[in-house]
Amino acid sequence: MPDPLADNSTENLPRDPVIVTGVPRTGVRLLGAILDSHPALSSGPDLPVIATLVQQWHEIHSNLSEHHERNHHVVPDHSRAAFREAAMKLFVPRLESTGKQRFVLQSFTAAMLLDQFATLFPEARFILTVRDPRAVVHSLLRCDWRDVRTGEALAYTRDPVAAAGFIAHHLGSMVHTARGLQMEGRLIPLPYERLCADPAGAMARVGAFLNEPYPRPFVAPGSAEMVTRSPDNPHPALRYGPVDTASLSTRKPLDLGSMTAAIERLRWSLGYREHGR
Repeated sequence: MPDPLADNSTENLPRDPVIVTGVPRTGVRLLGAILDSHPALSSGPDLPVIATLVQQWHEIHSNLSEHHERNHHVVPDHSRAAFREAAMKLFVPRLESTGKQRFVLQSFTAAMLLDQFATLFPEARFILTVRDPRAVVHSLLRCDWRDVRTGEALAYTRDPVAAAGFIAHHLGSMVHTARGLQMEGRLIPLPYERLCADPAGAMARVGAFLNEPYPRPFVAPGSAEMVTRSPDNPHPALRYGPVDTASLSTRKPLDLGSMTAAIERLRWSLGYREHGR
């Protein structure tokens, strides 16, 4: 049977995206802005609809694919191709407006849906931004993010224990999948600390992974504004110009209560030790 992904209807679609993902405050937006400044790569505001399409495809595939194939002669690959095409077409306007060839999708949700994203976009490359969870807690506590329906402050931006639980829930569920994709050569972890301390070395590694020319560790004003724009909880503004250690924050002792053990296990699994990397 012909590969549905080679169908004429998909000939003019762009390549599968570069997917930048991670927990908030680990450098997802920063990396998106850096890559948006690359001559071949184009990012933009988060597209929550992409994660929705991925989840819907996975649900249909898991629950209805046998029924569709038996009663409607729709094989699973055809369904996957249709959802992939719908998602890819959403990247086209941004690529056309910038004259670039490859879309960079920045998505926090993708961190919890790595399996589904990897299957729907079989040629996608993933960059997982990571940061010492204790520093992420500190950073979350400086954000004024609120529930868009009630206007109330989100608990994980006010309470360190809630922040630690938020991080453990998001990262703990995807570490195994991330390791599998890393072994396949489709994912690299990028520590925020390394990006700030050695931006040239970190971006040289990213460029080699993407098989693209060296991305300059630089944030252009237009890119910063574009990738931090959000319809609900706006992310803090990025500093323009070269990336450097000024972005690193000093960690102070925190009482994480019952989450302490979970955070330490997570730090260990991410490669952090008591005295850092």
